[in-house]
Amino acid sequence: MKLNMFMVAGIVLILFGILYPMVTLIVDNTPPVVGITLPADGKVYTKIDHLVVYCYDAESGIANVYVWIGDTRYILQYTGKEPQSPYQIWELDISGNPITASGTYDFNIHVTNKAGLTRVVSGTFTIYIELQGKWYINGLVITSSADTIYATSPTVTFKFVKTQGIEDSKISCWVEEAGTKLVTLTYQGNGVWEGSYTFTLGVHNIDLVATDSTTTITMSIVRLDFGGGEETPFQLPSWLNWQLAILLVGGLLLAYGFIRRS
Repeated sequence: MKLNMFMVAGIVLILFGILYPMVTLIVDNTPPVVGITLPADGKVYTKIDHLVVYCYDAESGIANVYVWIGDTRYILQYTGKEPQSPYQIWELDISGNPITASGTYDFNIHVTNKAGLTRVVSGTFTIYIELQGKWYINGLVITSSADTIYATSPTVTFKFVKTQGIEDSKISCWVEEAGTKLVTLTYQGNGVWEGSYTFTLGVHNIDLVATDSTTTITMSIVRLDFGGGEETPFQLPSWLNWQLAILLVGGLLLAYGFIRRS
C-alpha cells in the first residue's frame, strides 16, 4: 500500500503520542505563597460573611485551602486567577451563617500544594458592632465583605452612610489599597460621607475603612476591575492533555490521508 504524506504524518504523530511520556515528575520543596487574606491579622470588621485567600505555588500548584476560625473549619473553593499576578483566588461565601458576634477570634489559614507542603498563616481579628453603615461604590451598595465591582471609567465615587454609631463629628472614613490611603471621604451632613478617586486600569483590591475615634474598622474589602489586565495565555481544555491532542491530530491526518488516497 502506497502511503501519501498525510498518512505518513498521521502515523508518525500517533507513534509519537503513544511513546510520549505519560508521567511528569515535578520536584517542589517549597510551600505555597500566601498574599491577601480575609480575615487578616489584626483587622477589625463589623462582620465576616466571606472568606478569601490569594495564593500560588509556581512548581506544583495549589491542592486545597481551608481556614480554621476557632473550632470551625471552612473549606475554600478555587474561583479564578488574579489577571495581573500569579495569585489564585480561593473563596467561600458564609453569608448564610456569618460571624457577627462581638469579640476577638483566632484564625489559621492552611494552603497546601500538590506536593503536600503546607503554608500556615495565623492571626486574630475582632468583630466590632458599635459603628455600622452602608458603603456605596458608583451608587451600588456593597452587600458583602468581599464584593467585586466592574467599572468602565477609572474614576470611582465612594459613599458611606452611617446607620449606627456615635456622633458624626467623631467619625471619619477613607479608602485604602495595600495599606496606603487613597482618598479621605468628605462629610456631607446627616451621617453621609462621600469622595472619589481615579485609579489606573486593571484590578485593585481596596479596603473601605471607617473609624469612630476609638476603633478603626475595615467595613468591606472590594475588588475593583476596570479591565486592562494581562491577556490569559492559551491553555488546553482540562479534559485535553498534550498526549491526547497529538493522538487526535495524528488520527485526523491519517483519516484524511486515506480519503485523499481513495
